[in-house]
Amino acid sequence: MNRRGQVAIFIIIGLLLASVITFLFLINKTPKTKGGSDLDNPESFIDNCVRQKAEKSIDEIMIHGGFPNSTDNVLYKGESVPYLCKNINFYKPCVVQHPLYLREVETEIKNEISNVIFQCFDSLEQRLQQKNYLIDAGQAYLGVEAKPEMIKFSVSKNFVISKDEYSKTYNNFDVFISSPLYELALIVQEIIAQETKWCHFSNDGFMLTYNDFDIRLDMLGDSTKIYTVKHKETDKKIMFAIRGCAIPLGF
Repeated sequence: MNRRGQVAIFIIIGLLLASVITFLFLINKTPKTKGGSDLDNPESFIDNCVRQKAEKSIDEIMIHGGFPNSTDNVLYKGESVPYLCKNINFYKPCVVQHPLYLREVETEIKNEISNVIFQCFDSLEQRLQQKNYLIDAGQAYLGVEAKPEMIKFSVSKNFVISKDEYSKTYNNFDVFISSPLYELALIVQEIIAQETKWCHFSNDGFMLTYNDFDIRLDMLGDSTKIYTVKHKETDKKIMFAIRGCAIPLGF
């Protein structure tokens, strides 16, 4: 090989080494925010934490008509079922007990899930601190909104994590949980509206049009009606009681 060829090879090798060294230097200067766990993504951590803890609570709230702590209930098959429309007098239609039903159920869920949200943030802070992150966190404000096929949890909270030269600020944490609550609540409101007007609801006729749902009706001895409205695909359901247009025994 001639002298010129040797010089060219040395130049090429030198350029390659310089490129590799520069690349490694830039990598080491880049803040490492990815570590393969939810701790490196607080939004993902909160999303997973809330999902795991909230879904069972939501199901329990729905089974109890949206009001698990109601004091006006009837015992049915071992479950405490709230009256959503009631009149203790005879012959008269029931009176709506929760005129803003869906909004009130959202409030019940918010009250029930608030502690879950706080626990998730406490857990996140503790784990980040174990990895030597500094945490600057403000107060959390929770919003709950039932939407078609889901429930949205909106958490407004100033949350700053920092470590060495790295710092990142989070302000909003949104969690979406799949749920037929919105659709079931609309059916509940329709049942109540017809009961207050006609003292009757045609569940068979309704299911012919809306066959994604199963609506069952049981009559108790005191003229109380127990409705169970179930979403077939998810098996989620709302149970509630109605008493109106009652007829005295013997008539």
